[in-house]
Amino acid sequence: MSSEKSSESETIKPKRIVDKGFLRRLEIACQNNAHCPNDYGKQKWIREQIQNKHKVRYSPEAVSKWFSGASRPTMKTMVLLASVLEVDEAWLSLGKTPDFTPTEKKRHTLWSDGSVNLLAGMIMLNGGQIAFNENEDDEVDFFSIIHGRHYSIKAAAGIQQDDKVLFVLPKNPDRLLNLGIIGSDTFSGVNVLKLPNEIIQKYGKRRGTHTELLVDRGAPGFSVGGHKLPVIRSLSDFDAATGTA
Repeated sequence: MSSEKSSESETIKPKRIVDKGFLRRLEIACQNNAHCPNDYGKQKWIREQIQNKHKVRYSPEAVSKWFSGASRPTMKTMVLLASVLEVDEAWLSLGKTPDFTPTEKKRHTLWSDGSVNLLAGMIMLNGGQIAFNENEDDEVDFFSIIHGRHYSIKAAAGIQQDDKVLFVLPKNPDRLLNLGIIGSDTFSGVNVLKLPNEIIQKYGKRRGTHTELLVDRGAPGFSVGGHKLPVIRSLSDFDAATGTA
């Protein structure tokens, strides 16, 4: 047994966990990171990543205390830790996610379900085929065949925030065709946006259990970081989109 493996497996649990919420989010962030080892070696991996990426050294004992709950990283260290784990620092540190009142939460749940059904109905009415995903734990809302191509679709309902729209997407959105649904005061004013995976990867904020993408709403249309988002107006627009075959 290596000294690193021994060090991680023999971590002594503290009498009092400083921050149970952070400890839980740290484990989630490690599990969701494709490069972080799932078992032994993740503490070493984190130390090496911080050192290689940010030129900062941490002792095995210091990192071990984060994972045992004996201590909580400082604000500066939290930024570095979030960077190597590729998650949002506010989420890792504070568990900060979109805040909803009970009424807003209920409204958003209804709007989310409605967005899925609305998009599926629009595809079917225009000649496409759809099949709803029966696995509730999966991140796919429904599967579709459009012009002979197969798609795994996530329909995300937009959350209005002044002149911006927030989309809450799966933690692993890259294997899906992610579409953002933005409502309006009229039936004809619904906007369906393609949320490209490269845009999500560059501008999205990973919060462990999900990814958030904030879209600018301006006169020319919808954009992220100055990149205009494609609008899906007909089934022909799906031909240029990337789906999961």
